[in-house]
Amino acid sequence: MQPLLELFDELCECTPDRREARLCEIAENDAELALRLRAMLKADATGTELIPHDIDAQASVAVDAWRAPDRSKYAFGAYRMVRELGAGGMGTVWLAQRRLGATESGAGVQQVAIKFMHRSNNAQLLKQFERERDALARLEHPNIARLIDAGVAPNGEPYIACEFVDGTPLVEFVRTHKLDLAARLQLIEALCAAVDYAHRRLLVHRDIKPSNVMVDHAGQVRLLDFGIAKALDAGGAEQTQSNPLSPAYAAPEQALGQPISTATDVFGLGLLLFELLTGQLPAQRRALTANDMAHKIGSETIEVPSYCNLAEIAAIDPVLAARDWPKRLRGDLDLIVLKALKREPERRYPSALALAEDLRRFRSGQTIAARPDSTWCRWQKLIARNRVLVASVSVMLMALLAGFGVALWQADIARRQAARAESVKDFVLALFKEQNPLTRDKARAATAGELIERGITTAQHQFADDTATQADIVGELAELQLG
Repeated sequence: MQPLLELFDELCECTPDRREARLCEIAENDAELALRLRAMLKADATGTELIPHDIDAQASVAVDAWRAPDRSKYAFGAYRMVRELGAGGMGTVWLAQRRLGATESGAGVQQVAIKFMHRSNNAQLLKQFERERDALARLEHPNIARLIDAGVAPNGEPYIACEFVDGTPLVEFVRTHKLDLAARLQLIEALCAAVDYAHRRLLVHRDIKPSNVMVDHAGQVRLLDFGIAKALDAGGAEQTQSNPLSPAYAAPEQALGQPISTATDVFGLGLLLFELLTGQLPAQRRALTANDMAHKIGSETIEVPSYCNLAEIAAIDPVLAARDWPKRLRGDLDLIVLKALKREPERRYPSALALAEDLRRFRSGQTIAARPDSTWCRWQKLIARNRVLVASVSVMLMALLAGFGVALWQADIARRQAARAESVKDFVLALFKEQNPLTRDKARAATAGELIERGITTAQHQFADDTATQADIVGELAELQLG
């Protein structure tokens, strides 16, 4: 495949005379290769120019010079076409059966999705098609449709055969299955893992949108179509002004022809997340065309998801019409979405994995990285995550505090009783000290009964505000009197 495409690029740059001479040289060594090159050059000569921007708006593209052939009965090599799955700016995708080995029984047949490049496209798009093949060849991830085969059909059309994902587009899946908030976030987290895997292999997808994300029958999200993927390690600078893209899902740097990076895919993931949470794209993205793309995207302000009018999509996604849905989006989820959709790439999440991690933190009640949290907020998150443990510790603390309080109360009672006993002792001793034979006057001598009666009367006046001490003194004197 590589020599074929390299030769094709070389021949496209040649003058007609030089091209014919070069084809004759190739035919001397490989006649079949020369025939394929002639077929490719003929197809390229009858085509239109590369679709520069909107790879989805096929209705607006003039392709009168060529129409996609009916391949319903087309077969080559091990492949037999079954039905068309879809068409885009680069080509058409067909469901095909791939014969395994020599058998033609059902057990020996594999379903694949084959992408054929439009004959109407030129050499530049052929290079793009080659990049998709090379990109897929480097990827082996459970959430990415894997490459099975690539080559050139007998009629000169390059093709890529990928694993056929029998499933439902992402947005349609969450609506038909009425997924709750946590399930929607988990799908985006899985998609983030696939995108991060591609990034670590130096590939940027550049076209993350609902039609390129499927959910299979097992509920597993699958990323498709690396047709406009960009290799970060590719030599030479790309002509960014001719990069293909989908306007509604393009990052600002794509719309403005600025350098592409992994942050471009983070923006695409943010738009998908916005759509799953609100049922629609941001206001300025709806009905966006390539003509007004640069102006609108260059100055757009993404609205806060929780402020969107969810009643508009209640009929197609009733889950979003729930009364508490805006409240669940408000706060952390708003911040996560808006951080992923920052206009400046450097202000977005540093990676797709960082976005997934913040979504996981939100689901588990942890502090998100989209904003610096106060100490009180972190404590609130900690308590919310560990309700049972916090409740148990709270009960223990309350029991300890109650016990400590009882002990303090009992100690206070003992202290007051001791104080009263000391007051009683001092009062009685002072009462009888007055009758010391060594210090008193004989005229002041009194009997024990008189002293006790005087002490009771004095105690009632002296301790009028302290009835407990008064009672203790009177009790003690009464016992003395009885004795």
